[in-house]
Amino acid sequence: MKLFLLSVQVSLGIISAMNKVIAILERAINPQSGGMSPAVAAEVLKLSFPPEDHARYAELQAKARDGELSQEERSELESYLDANDLLGMFKSKARISQRQQSPAA
Repeated sequence: MKLFLLSVQVSLGIISAMNKVIAILERAINPQSGGMSPAVAAEVLKLSFPPEDHARYAELQAKARDGELSQEERSELESYLDANDLLGMFKSKARISQRQQSPAA
């Protein structure tokens, strides 16, 4: 039982640490500021996860809904969520950059 509780504490600690990393990166990236060149913004907006990752994420989400995730799968799901958050920050910055550079802005 102690080993299980330690494993849960370690997992929660890792999740908490990753949330802090994402928050720090958000401040560094500052997605609301724009500032990307048109070429860079266009390339960032092309970034996406491959179909295999979408499928794996869907599989992990289904297992999470059913309460069937292992600790390793929970960690993997958290990694997908963190990666998606990071990609979202860059895409937000790219969209704002494009709006800032459009003639209507």
